Amino acid sequence: MSFPSAGAALLVALGAGLPAGGLRHPAAWTLAAAALWGCASRGPLPAPPGTRFWLAWLGWCLVSAAACPEPLRSLGAVGQAATAVLALALAAAWNEADRRRWAWGLLAAGPAFAGAAWLIRRPGLPMTGLLPPYYNYTACLEAAALGAAVAALASGRLPPAWRWLPWLTAAAAAAEILACGSRGAALAAAAAAPWALWRAGRRRLLAAAAAAAAILATALLPQLRRQALKPGIPGANMRPEIWASAVAVANDGPLLGEGPGRFDRGFLRHNFGSTLGAARFALRSTHAHSEPLQAAAETGWAGLALLLAALWATLASGPARPRTWTQEAALAAAAALAAQSVVDNVLALPALQLGLASALGAAVAREPRAGADAPARDKRAGTAEVEAAAEPVALPAGAAWRTLCLGAVLLAAWGRWPDWLLRRSLDRARAAPPAEALRLVRGAARLAPRDADLLETEARAALRSDPPAPLAAGEALAKAAALSPYNAVYAQMLAELAASRRDWPLALRWARRAAALEPEFLQARLVAAETLARLGRDAEARAEALALAAAAKRAEGRPEAINEYEWLVTRKDALRLRELLERLGLDDASAGEKG
Repeated sequence: MSFPSAGAALLVALGAGLPAGGLRHPAAWTLAAAALWGCASRGPLPAPPGTRFWLAWLGWCLVSAAACPEPLRSLGAVGQAATAVLALALAAAWNEADRRRWAWGLLAAGPAFAGAAWLIRRPGLPMTGLLPPYYNYTACLEAAALGAAVAALASGRLPPAWRWLPWLTAAAAAAEILACGSRGAALAAAAAAPWALWRAGRRRLLAAAAAAAAILATALLPQLRRQALKPGIPGANMRPEIWASAVAVANDGPLLGEGPGRFDRGFLRHNFGSTLGAARFALRSTHAHSEPLQAAAETGWAGLALLLAALWATLASGPARPRTWTQEAALAAAAALAAQSVVDNVLALPALQLGLASALGAAVAREPRAGADAPARDKRAGTAEVEAAAEPVALPAGAAWRTLCLGAVLLAAWGRWPDWLLRRSLDRARAAPPAEALRLVRGAARLAPRDADLLETEARAALRSDPPAPLAAGEALAKAAALSPYNAVYAQMLAELAASRRDWPLALRWARRAAALEPEFLQARLVAAETLARLGRDAEARAEALALAAAAKRAEGRPEAINEYEWLVTRKDALRLRELLERLGLDDASAGEKG
């Protein structure tokens, strides 16, 4: 089995993987990755454009994964990246018939996925269609389809009987992007479509379209401003802060970064106060919402430089004009996917990552193998010269190559399982009896020893044990607080533990730390007031109790907490609060009025 069969496997993986949730589920991804690497192992495999740079980047990712504190978690991300490079190599070796299948498939996917976004209803997840849980995934696919449709129409080389399809695709994609309100997809479409017209030499049409767009934008400026700013959606404009956090994470490790797939660990160190709800630090982010910044955060600025060099080498390896319409469509689709990935993490969906890799590969193939719309210079060239240019340089096949492919398929198959296993272990541990919870948490810690949620769950299980183990709980919480310094819940739990040991000064320090992070943290203020009373500082205790009562009054009537962290911050122990107020000579009514 040679590379044409592996190239066909890529087409099948894309065609089946996109409707199947974009290969988001670990089992679906494992099946697709195993099929691709299994076919590739039979060789010979064409070397991808920019091979040396891609190998250098993958090697850097491996070093970063090996050097990070959670290599088992990071190696899966490296396997997923290696599979994307494989997809690039396979697509670069497609013949014109394969490229046509890819292009027509993308054009057909545009209206199909747009229709699914309209028809499939999910409470709280509008316009997600076949690619939940975020509407940006479908919108990104639509932007790529729109770019490909414009490029195909602008080429003037489509079969007349099929010109209706790109028109339908462009209309459906534009309608879906406007309906879902994806700013990233709108940016991607606005970048790819004009570029496709420019490359096709349709300068007058481009100028007319730009003028019409400017007039329309001027007329609809208030509506466009609302669409861009999304004032009614909490957290809609937080990406600049997330990008700043990503830069800070990258600066922590400019050489090797945080480790592939570990942006969420660095984000906890550089969280920022938000206005999503009552809690300031309720936000968690597993992605930088920018693929370049995510690469810098996870593999260092050096890793990002290698990635950009590999992309540049790939684009530079492409042919000079003229191209076939399929290559122009692939280039426009790649431009749309790349443009949106700068301001979003759409490539976190494996099928879109493979889609970008295949679009790049199809766009930079040196010569079309066959086809009625082959460039004129190919027809004038000698047959031997064309065949030599069309035949890709193959990587050496043999036992060593098969062994390498086996290692790659194991890494790729592992790719999406670590986080799935961690979530499953956490969910089971939180509902299990203490002994079982400790067993589950400590087992999962072998995979992710720097997971603050695991440490918190371990601490809670230790406190629920019979007899309780407060020392073990304190050790776990101290580690969690070091990993997530903006998490006020850990500080409050440490304050409670210190108070249970009657270490009042330490309890006060932790309680004030929690209240400084979260001014509306009712339990933290309660511990602080109780501790001040125990220390005989009644005036300060009364002031803290009044502040607590005022915060409790503000908490009444608030909307439901957005996550468990905010729920913990806003809940209160009413019995302890009443006892404290009575001890200080206050009551609920007077405290509320004074607060």
